[in-house]
Amino acid sequence: MIFFRQLIDVNPFPIYLKNEQGKFVFANKAYADVQAIELDELITTGYCESDFSYERDLEVIRSGVPVTIQEFYKSDTGGFKWYNTVKMAYQQTDGSVYLLSISSDITDFKEKILNDSDLSEEKEQIFVDLCREIRTPVYSIIELAKQIRHTNLSKYQEEKLNSVLTVTDNILATLNQALEYNELEKSNEVELEFISFSPVTILRDTVNALISKAKEQGIRLEFRLNHTKELLVQGDPFRLSQILLILINNAIKYTYEGNITVSLKTKEKSESSVYIEFCVEDTGIGMNEEKAATLFLQEEPPNTGDSPGFGLKICKRLIESQGGMLWFDSVPGLGSRFYFTIPYITSNQYTEKHQPEAVLSQNDLKGLNLLLAEDNHVNQLIAISHLEAWDVLVELAFDGEEALKKATDKKYDLILMDIQLPKMDGIEVTNYLRSEPNPNQETPIIAFTANTIQQEPEKFRSLGFNYSIFKPYQTNDLHKIIADNTGRNRAYTSIATASHGKGNKLYDFSGLGSLADDFQFIQKMQRLFIETVPDQLSEIRAAIKQEKWDAVAQMAHRLKSTYSNIKVKEATENLKNIERFANARSSTDKIENLLFKVMDVTDQILNAFLLELTKEEY
Repeated sequence: MIFFRQLIDVNPFPIYLKNEQGKFVFANKAYADVQAIELDELITTGYCESDFSYERDLEVIRSGVPVTIQEFYKSDTGGFKWYNTVKMAYQQTDGSVYLLSISSDITDFKEKILNDSDLSEEKEQIFVDLCREIRTPVYSIIELAKQIRHTNLSKYQEEKLNSVLTVTDNILATLNQALEYNELEKSNEVELEFISFSPVTILRDTVNALISKAKEQGIRLEFRLNHTKELLVQGDPFRLSQILLILINNAIKYTYEGNITVSLKTKEKSESSVYIEFCVEDTGIGMNEEKAATLFLQEEPPNTGDSPGFGLKICKRLIESQGGMLWFDSVPGLGSRFYFTIPYITSNQYTEKHQPEAVLSQNDLKGLNLLLAEDNHVNQLIAISHLEAWDVLVELAFDGEEALKKATDKKYDLILMDIQLPKMDGIEVTNYLRSEPNPNQETPIIAFTANTIQQEPEKFRSLGFNYSIFKPYQTNDLHKIIADNTGRNRAYTSIATASHGKGNKLYDFSGLGSLADDFQFIQKMQRLFIETVPDQLSEIRAAIKQEKWDAVAQMAHRLKSTYSNIKVKEATENLKNIERFANARSSTDKIENLLFKVMDVTDQILNAFLLELTKEEY
């Protein structure tokens, strides 16, 4: 046995053994080196922070089905290695089950394949050009159909027009996913952001962006949060949004009646990391076992017949590149459930990008006519999904030259301009529009740029832009910027927080945990506040005048928690002092002034709540 262990330990191939709980019970030095951890530490603790195979290993143990995968590891020095890994479960005589993982270095082989691609590059370029050539007229058909939909149509005409939109939307989605799939296939690794964000916010924004599309097909789209509080993580919110968009769009495409539910829950969690599981469940047509078995096979021609095609392969690649796993179950005629987990590093604070979630009313931006100049089809998909959810009319330009042509031919309410466009960059286009007579010489132009380009807002203004927004962006940031620059910024108030004075929060529902995301609950709480708090303050004031200090203290104590729950710190502190002074029968002359301060803040909260409730009614 000692000789066997020594033989494995000197083996250059990374090898490890795990028990049924996913804990390392044995590993060799080659594997420890790949994970950049001391071997003794790995065996002693049984766990590794960067073990992104944890969920996959448990699945192999549960199923007993061996798997062979290709894994990509990046070293601290910036280099990388590819491994072909075989994972298999085996059962001992006492019934205990272990997982054995053996990896072999295939870096040289992968590099040779990538370097011997001269012949295929020309074919790939033809494929890309063809997709783009088809995409432009298809998008024009979609835009024309959407404009016709706003005219007076008979029910029969509306049904036929919706059929046209469904078909063209599917064609456009297929073309965009084909281009994305092609890019992923020829790249060594998926480019990922690493910033602080809230998965709950990304899920909610994505669902909200597609609710209208689902509703048009008679489907109810909703999200469910199975967690105790909103979690902040470090990772790529843009890729998460892309995955959710593809899975939800697929669910809409194959569901003809019923519901689609998108959910989130935390799985394995430690002080520094967490596995988050997402699920997209539909009541659609489902799949039989034969179809399900071929869904992720590379040999299957993508998008054949009724196959979800490129989209799922893109999702699988994006999820696995983040150390996660995608799986599903499906019943013909009853529907499907697609699950995926992604491991994230937990974050203790928001980045400056993270803002309170705002109440976005479609009517705020309804009818605006925008030009989106963006060449990245993933960015297009995400931006257009949000804009159309707000009833904004969007025209798309795929490069700088097309953006310039469209902007010189037609007046827009606002232009979203990517900086790094092909053929002619966004700065050149904007410079021309500002310097030469054209319909959009004074039109607000917003710079769309990657977050890696850290230029000051003043720099963009000096180049002719009205404002700038960094990608990946928060949905409410985009909504607010468009509203501010088109005169649609009517009392832009947040449901989670509202501003008061110079950047201070008037109130904040985030202390309510998961209930802060329950819009109906928040509305009930707002109505209850409006109906009860003013009367309670009047009762306190009457008791003060009658010098009934015990009653004053008791009422202040009860009311204190109402303000504390929504984090109104000033009112909470003033009520604490009212309670303290009333109990002590001291400084009673200050009590009424403290109450007036509480009433002033309350008036502002009441106005904000009434505004939110009125906006929802209309």
